[in-house]
Parts: sequence; C-alpha cells; structure tokens
Amino acid sequence: MSTESNFLIGRRMRAAIYCSQMLPMGGSERVVLDAIEALVRLGWDVDLYVETNFNPSDLVAGFGSPASLRCRVHVRKLPPGFRYPRAASSRIHLDWAWSLLEKRVGECDVFIDTVPFINSHFSPYLRIPDAVYWNLLPSDLSWMTNERNILKRLYLVPLRVLARSCAQRWRRIQVHITNSEYTAKGIVERLSVDLHPIVIYPPVDLERWHARSGSNARSGVVTLARFEKWKRHDLQLAVARKLKAPFRMIGRALRDDEVTLLSHLRAAAVNTPVEFHVNVSQEQARRILTTSKVFLHTADAEPFGISTVEAIAAGCIPIVRNNGGTPEIVPFRELRFDTIIEAEEKIRAALEGEYDYLAHQLQDHIRRFDRKEFQKRFADCLLTASSSQ
Repeated sequence: MSTESNFLIGRRMRAAIYCSQMLPMGGSERVVLDAIEALVRLGWDVDLYVETNFNPSDLVAGFGSPASLRCRVHVRKLPPGFRYPRAASSRIHLDWAWSLLEKRVGECDVFIDTVPFINSHFSPYLRIPDAVYWNLLPSDLSWMTNERNILKRLYLVPLRVLARSCAQRWRRIQVHITNSEYTAKGIVERLSVDLHPIVIYPPVDLERWHARSGSNARSGVVTLARFEKWKRHDLQLAVARKLKAPFRMIGRALRDDEVTLLSHLRAAAVNTPVEFHVNVSQEQARRILTTSKVFLHTADAEPFGISTVEAIAAGCIPIVRNNGGTPEIVPFRELRFDTIIEAEEKIRAALEGEYDYLAHQLQDHIRRFDRKEFQKRFADCLLTASSSQ
C-alpha cells in the first residue's frame, strides 16, 4: 500500500528506529534525532529503541534542544540482560521480550537501523530492516583474527559468527544510506558490489554554530571530539607541546573508557598550554569555537566528522587529517595533513592568517551539510521505502 493511500484512509504511519545508546555530542545520536524530527514533521509516529537508560531531557545540554523528541515519539528501553543472557530464566525472559519486540517492530511501516552490524545486538533477532544508516564502516573482522590473546580469541568467536550472519542480512536490505562517499565506497567493497548506497551527509545546525559577529578576536587552537582513543588526542598533545599557543580541547567523557582516557590526557598535559573543557553545553562549545582561530582534527580515518563542519561554521580555519571522509568536508589540500610535522607547519601558517582567503569558500561548501538538507533527503528516502512495502 502506498504512503499516500495510508494517509487517505486516516492511518498514521509508524517507524521503528534502533540506536544502541543516546549520548550528548555523539554524531550517530544527532543523525537519529534529526531523522526522528524529519519523520515527525511528516506526521509519523516513531518508536525509538535504545539499550541504555535514556531521558530526553538529558540531551538539552549536549544538543542544544530536545525539540526532536516532542510529539509522537516513544522511547522504548530494551530489557536488562538483552545482550548477554546468563541463565535459563533470563533466556526465557529474553525469548518473550524478543517476541514482543518483533511484534511491535513488525507492525511498523518502516524499520530503520542506525548501528553497524558488528555492534548491533538488537536487529539480528528481528525482521530485516527496511533501511540502514551507516555512520561507520562495517567491520572487516581483521581486528578479531589478529588478536593474539587466546582467551580473547575464544571470546570473539561468537562475535565473528554474529558478524558473518549479519553481513548476509545487510545485503538484503532495500535502502542503504551512508554518511559520506568514503563510507559508501567501503560498504560496496565490504558487503557487495551490487549495493548502491545513497549518501546523505549527517545534519549540522549551521545557523546555531555560526559566529554572531565577525569582529570577535580569534586566537589559538581548538579541538572538539569525544575522548576516545581513535580520535587521537595524543597527536593533539604532541602538537600543543610544539606550538606553545593557546590550545583548548572540548570533549565528552561519560563512559568509563572516556573518563579513563581523559585522566591519562590530563596527566600528560601537565606543563602544556592545554585547557580541557569537558561535557560542556553546545552553547559553551560554540563560544569557544567562535573565539578560536584554528580547528585541529586528528581522528583516524573518520567517515565524516560533524565537529569539523561545526568548527568551520563557527569561523575556524580547519587543519585536518588527509584520510577518511574528511576531504569531502575540507576540499582544499592545503588545509589537510599526512604527518604531525606537516600539521604543525600548517597550524602555524593558519594562526598567522595565511589561509584566511579560504574562509568564504569553506562557508559556501558546508551549506550541503545543513540539517534542513538532511531532513529533506532522509524523508524522501523513507517515503520511497515505505511506499514500496
């Protein structure tokens, strides 16, 4: 039945969206919020499935506004022990929970998964998703097979089985959406050459991040990233030691691994010009960005990089790694680096204003990443998927 005929008979459309967790300052979480808002604007009901405790009011500081979670959005937390059943009684409970969830998800017009298969403990038990939004590349399993510790290898056996079974499922999904051309290429290479992913760049509220005045005095270097190892804050510290310029790190530290890494970074940053701004609100982050001259991004092959777009919108000159999806955000080679030495040289040049002539071109380029463009394209994609059911 087509979407149009559903509305004609007065039945409200309903979508199920799965995201394992919802934490402030997370890129995948922002995608989910704007996807929800796009569907709500169409008059859809939305069931959001998460595996962690989640209170929409907790997102106010991290995202600036909880408006996306208004109206007909129902947050459904998965039952305790859903991932790793430990006893027969727990297994019975989970079988019941799965059957109930499968019934609920099965009644939805569209089921959307936003978690790469190697991390997904939810979708394998339910119907094949109608659409998947790839924020990350699917794992190629090399990190599993290269593990030397015997006990860890044994622990990873079921994950390898799960990953292979899920890979077969993903090939059968109707709509694959990716967050960059880089991710789209990886999906085709790792899953199937017959797939034709649709690139819909993650949403950025450009208006919110724009500097309110062009007269702000700017100085120093700023970074914005969750405190995770692959974001390579160690490289940022190495740069900060050499530059001796004001250096501010903005980031989230809520999970245990993030808190632990932050502790190590604080210890390593003694006697450096680094200031840490942890778990700050979006407005606080914006104020810091709009008074900084250079934005440094060091993550390993990040598929996109919402923070880089936000920094450009705030008026910073970006100096970024020349890998992953970053070149799609920063198309000018003179602003990308391959080595730390090259990064230091380009940051010094940027601090002296050598790349200021690129500022207007960068502002024009990032218009394609505005959240309004994301919501329009996402809604069109889902309407097509639902009408073909």
